[in-house]
Parts: sequence; C-alpha cells; structure tokens
Amino acid sequence: MRPAARLEESASVTARFIVEHVEPMYDELRQWSSTLPHQELLQRAARRKRMTIKIISEANQLFFLSGVVVGGMDGVITSLVSHQARRLSRSKAMTKKYLQTSEVPTPRGKAISPTEFSRAVKTMKSLGKRVAVKPSSGRVGKGITPDITRESQLRAAWAKAMAARSATSDSRYLIVVEEYAPGLDIRAYVVGSRVVGRSLASRST
Repeated sequence: MRPAARLEESASVTARFIVEHVEPMYDELRQWSSTLPHQELLQRAARRKRMTIKIISEANQLFFLSGVVVGGMDGVITSLVSHQARRLSRSKAMTKKYLQTSEVPTPRGKAISPTEFSRAVKTMKSLGKRVAVKPSSGRVGKGITPDITRESQLRAAWAKAMAARSATSDSRYLIVVEEYAPGLDIRAYVVGSRVVGRSLASRST
C-alpha cells in the first residue's frame, strides 16, 4: 500500500493538485498498461449499443441504430462536435481568446507571424524571458518547446514550431509565444457534463 503523500505549507498549486486529486486515484490510473486504438474502442462501444457501423473511408464511418443514421466519425472527431468547436480547437491563438473571454486563467502571450521573429524576441522579454513556443495549428503536442530562456533556444523552437504546423488550418501561419506555465498535462474526455476518461502526461508545456 502506498504511503499517504504529505504537503508542506509552501507547496505549489501543481503539487496540491497531485496530492488531492491524482494520488487518491493512483491504482485506478495504473490499471491498464495499454489500450486499444481510439477507433476500435468507439466501434466496440457502438456495437454494445446494438448499432451498425458503415465504413465510408479509412477515417470516416457512420453509426446506424434501427436503420437510422445517429452519428458518425471524421477521424477521431464525432459528428456531435459543432463546426465552431472544431474550428476553435484547430487554433491555439483562437482558443486562448475564447478562454480569456470566459475569464479562464490563461498564460499571457501572442500569436505571431513566422516572418516576425524579432517580435517574438520582444514578446519573450516582455513576458519575463521564460516562455513556451507552439504552432497555433499544431496537434497532439507536436512542435511545442517549453521553458525557453535564451534567444538561441527561441530560434530553435521557432523552427520546430514552423515544421509542425498543420497545412489544413486557417491558423497555419501563426506561432504562439506565451508564458511558460509548468504543471501537469491533462486530457479529459467529457460526454455531456460527465468526465468519462482522462490521461496524464509527465511533460509540462
């Protein structure tokens, strides 16, 4: 049995989150060493609901219930996700604006054109010289460089972010430079108002 974690009064917000929310679920989080591919998990869930699956292409499929189309998949995105949400999720710059408008705590930063590296240097200095660089249109953590403190690191991170940009996104020409916020990288899967799945990563961005 794991010993109970202890917190000091000076513990960071991240440390408190781990002790209060992650540690109590330690055994559950370690239950599976691996899982099936995302698409196969969805197909199994659909069949349990007695749905029929029609494969349109490698990335697209439709779900039928009693002969009626009830939904579908476009890659890993369901038809329940709105066009606005899909457009928003493809742009870190736009996501940041939505979060700020909703008064969600968000690292300060700017979305900058790739031809304006000098502006990126000024932004890094104005933010306190400890930043993260991300392609606005990047996915699954690709092209992200955290904890940059020197201009030489910024230049290398800039090139990495440029190489990882999505060619199909409206925001493909933007690079985000923002405050570095160390902590846990958590992905939560929500259906309705209930969290049905989550995953943790050790890296900080």
